[in-house]
Amino acid sequence: MSISVHSLTENPTEAWAEISKAQRVIKIAVKPPSGPTPANKVRVVCMSDTHGLTPYIKFDIPDGDIFVHAGDFTRCGNYDEVVEFNTWLGKLPHRHKLVVAGNHELSFDETFQTVHSLSSERRKHTGTTLIDDIPTLGNTKENLVEAIRTQNVKKQLTNCVYLQENAQNSLFRKHYLVTQDEEIELYGLKFYGTPWQPEFCKWAFNLPRGDPCLAKWNAIPTGVDVLISHTPPLGHGDLCCSGVRAGCVELLSSVQQRIKPRYHVFGHIHEGYGVTSDGKIIFINASTCDINYLPNNPPDEEIELYGLKFYGTPWQPEFCKWAFNLPRGDPCLAKWNAIPTGVDVLISHTPPLGHGDLCCSGVRAGCVELLSSVQQRIKPRYHVFGHIHEGYGVTSDGKIIFINASTCDINYLPNNPPVVFDITLPAGYKRD
Repeated sequence: MSISVHSLTENPTEAWAEISKAQRVIKIAVKPPSGPTPANKVRVVCMSDTHGLTPYIKFDIPDGDIFVHAGDFTRCGNYDEVVEFNTWLGKLPHRHKLVVAGNHELSFDETFQTVHSLSSERRKHTGTTLIDDIPTLGNTKENLVEAIRTQNVKKQLTNCVYLQENAQNSLFRKHYLVTQDEEIELYGLKFYGTPWQPEFCKWAFNLPRGDPCLAKWNAIPTGVDVLISHTPPLGHGDLCCSGVRAGCVELLSSVQQRIKPRYHVFGHIHEGYGVTSDGKIIFINASTCDINYLPNNPPDEEIELYGLKFYGTPWQPEFCKWAFNLPRGDPCLAKWNAIPTGVDVLISHTPPLGHGDLCCSGVRAGCVELLSSVQQRIKPRYHVFGHIHEGYGVTSDGKIIFINASTCDINYLPNNPPVVFDITLPAGYKRD
């Protein structure tokens, strides 16, 4: 099947507004494995966007048969970062390890090195270089230049084999692989990895939207079971905190209409972390770092105590430029859509609209989509939150108990006492 370039390829947000009417996006709750791998299955553990912060990961990495990293394992691809990542990979227990590069691996993209050389010549005439256009993200420009100029850094991945295009028999040399536009087979399952992405902040592996990206997707064979890319497809895990979509419409078309993998694993857009499905394909944004470049994902989590389900989430509509801020509307709703139904106690930091959200200025700070989600879909027995100190107290809509448990009052003094409630346990459960 031939995939054509979409007329709105240059504006993925508008493209999604047009095609989403015929698309399904089913949010799937992310849960850690609860038992051993069944004999007729292999367990795949997915991560992405660790950005050199693996020493600071706070959660356990589940064991499994195959470990997948979908790129951005460094901040800029310099030598020491690659060596450290390789050491970390070597300590993981998984028998097979598959890695693709991402846009932060500047030293892995040979075409980027050429472009940088040309831009250095440009300095003589313009006074600027490509480095001036790259977000530093805490890196010095000297570090960026050093990373770009680093040669043969792939050889430092001694726990991996970096599969070049047309590589032969690399799978039989080691169990650890770094894939760049290459297909491999494990346990009879076909995996394909590619690092390319639509242009994004002048980083590595960038291509113009449209035909150049489509040419890369056309190289992906049909019959792939697990597709690993760094970039997301349009509409799945690609919604940025700014409210725009960064995914590729031609990648979505290729995945749904021609490649048809069982799973599509990616990263790149940190705030898009999570799992969705169109009813046929499972899409996994496995970004480990959150929007603040902290290795905190999953920040939202469900746990069960005494048979009661608790779910916690830190996100909120934009508020004074603090952490876990998201624009109102779709970005917030995407987070609320991740909350499963059947939760007994929902714990958020932000209040829903109309309950404990009235500020001293007379305006309401609550989220209308959170209120709708809570009342119409999630339907918890209790919703506990804080954030708006002057909203302290308990309200109800007749079905759900809303608790603003802010301990500090409006003057930031800890004067509000704890709110306490007793909740009936499900049948068959007793307190320890």
